Amino acid sequence: MLRQYQASVPKFRLDGVNSADADRQFWTIITFDDVQAAMSCWHGSGETFMADANDSEIRSSLHLRVLMAIGLHGWGMEWRPALEMRDQLVRMANASDAQTASLHVEGGEASLVISIAGVPGFQIDTK
Repeated sequence: MLRQYQASVPKFRLDGVNSADADRQFWTIITFDDVQAAMSCWHGSGETFMADANDSEIRSSLHLRVLMAIGLHGWGMEWRPALEMRDQLVRMANASDAQTASLHVEGGEASLVISIAGVPGFQIDTK
């Protein structure tokens, strides 16, 4: 999928380990230059995945949508349902006065927030 979007293979950079709980790690995910992504893990399992577009440009928003689908797929969803959920979140956020949307995913919640400046941010959290 990343080849289709002319992106290199993501690089994962360990940003820190929680000093109180060495099994909790924080990672920066380097993919597109116009989107920031990160994740936290506990005992090797995903705890939070987040991605934010750097601006409201179309390119940034499209790259964020790619990462939304990848994040949902990485959370354990098959590709088709991940793409459908991503599209549903986008539709719901665009239709909402608050420009926000959230949906249940197994073991957590996926949410999309579009700032007043039109910059989208996506997050999946375990419950």
